[in-house]
Amino acid sequence: LDSRWNMTTNTDLRSDAIPRYRQGEPNIMGSYKLSEDFTPSHFEGSISVKALERLREQRRIDNRAWFLTVSFHSPHPPMVPAWKHLRKYWDNRSKLFTPPSINDDLSNSAYNSMAEKVPGYGEVDKVREWSALYYALIEEVDEYVGKLLDALGEDASNTLVVFTSDHGEMLGAHGKREKNNFYEESSRVPLLLSFPGVIKENTVVEESVSHLDIFSTILDFIGANELDNSDGKSLRPFVDRKDDQVNRDYDQTAAFAEWDFRKPLLANTSALERTIDERPSFMVRKGPYKLMMQKLADSNEMDMMFDLNQDPFEVNNLLGKYSMDADEKVIAKAEHLRCLLLDWMIRLDNGQYFSDPANNYGEGQGDINEVRNRQKWRQIGLWSSGSMNDPLEFGHVSWTGSRFVRHEWLYLGTRLEESYVITSASIIGKDSVFFSVDEASLVNRRFGRHACESIRVTFQANIWAEAPSLDASLILEILKDGETSARSFRVPLILTDVNFKTRRTTAIRSVDALGGKHSSAAGRRVARNAASMFGVVMLLQALVGIL
Repeated sequence: LDSRWNMTTNTDLRSDAIPRYRQGEPNIMGSYKLSEDFTPSHFEGSISVKALERLREQRRIDNRAWFLTVSFHSPHPPMVPAWKHLRKYWDNRSKLFTPPSINDDLSNSAYNSMAEKVPGYGEVDKVREWSALYYALIEEVDEYVGKLLDALGEDASNTLVVFTSDHGEMLGAHGKREKNNFYEESSRVPLLLSFPGVIKENTVVEESVSHLDIFSTILDFIGANELDNSDGKSLRPFVDRKDDQVNRDYDQTAAFAEWDFRKPLLANTSALERTIDERPSFMVRKGPYKLMMQKLADSNEMDMMFDLNQDPFEVNNLLGKYSMDADEKVIAKAEHLRCLLLDWMIRLDNGQYFSDPANNYGEGQGDINEVRNRQKWRQIGLWSSGSMNDPLEFGHVSWTGSRFVRHEWLYLGTRLEESYVITSASIIGKDSVFFSVDEASLVNRRFGRHACESIRVTFQANIWAEAPSLDASLILEILKDGETSARSFRVPLILTDVNFKTRRTTAIRSVDALGGKHSSAAGRRVARNAASMFGVVMLLQALVGIL
């Protein structure tokens, strides 16, 4: 795959005779001719260890807390690891995994409008060679992360370590290289946290979360919430599970991403390179479902939605060319994810970033209006995010000190010119005592076209017998204007986390979490005595952060 192999020195890489895909870093691959002591990972890691030693020495003098960010370039093009790390992967490359989507023809993909696949990235043997290089670069970074952790010495017991990456790598998935899309291989990244004595080992946050929240989470850890003016929200409640904060005010279990790489042309700054709808601009992921949408309402490019439980390699777009024939369950799920995206935009719109067209270089009527008005899948009337065959699932339960609790949200709406009113709301079943809904705020609530009506349902219990299943359902009666008979919605309520009883005495204090999603942790100890605080290390790009 190395497109520069056998090129002579001083070859003009910008020549029209050389295809553009061969000109950039992504096609530089091979093994380092020098020893491992001359790789970028060595220089970045060695300098970081020295910086850490200096910070620790300064702390011994003035007892000040410290923060160190360590950004490793690898694993990233150019893919050129040291032979020390490459040998075992290269010798076993025939055994390396290749994605089943490698031969995806993209006929039902929003990314089919991008340039043709780069030659070779759909060939199994070449992708395995490439993967060997990539894994070797990861091992290079891993070696220096280990040296950093060792260098913490006695400070390891009071240091928060954050490890994450800014993007993934396609490694041949869908016949592609690099990143620049919302497929899992590109957009899902690791997020791990370690804080001895605060974060309980092997704790996992299953919910999807975003990098947007990491800054707020770190400030929460160190008791400095008053300094947080970011758009993020601390992930500490997901880690501690010791209060009722998770999902209390809105659905926090969805993760969002944006994409817009338009930029002014150097020769004419009033014009932009690339177009606004070259590829999807927004992604929302909740549970196993992921929606990718275009930025403009009138764009003719596809939208995409995947059920990752059934289709983990994202080859079966439930929308796209099937969008006008999809069944109501699929359409309702797309509407639900659209509503989560709109709610997120509205929450973050204090500076009119998502509502002012000026923030789109004057194109469109603002992201909120464009997403709300876009209709490239079948238009239906009354829809619900839950039904008899699509229960409302309650995730990880928290122990507040006096009760177990978990909130979840049901969404309703319609895409037609019609109006509805909720006439009654109740919980039925022999286990209904464990669930509650604010009936007073729901009854007589009206909604019409484009509405995103959200209903909070709460599970709470003072004692728990670890029942494997529950008999409880939310019942909504909804009347359409001009009609006399209400439509009844029954949504079963299901606990996916039934073995939480032990948390009454062993509250979760924090988390190690993983995967484009996940995590955070917190320590009251830090807030009580910031002066005794350590450091923070943050590692990036298969990077590590230490706090």
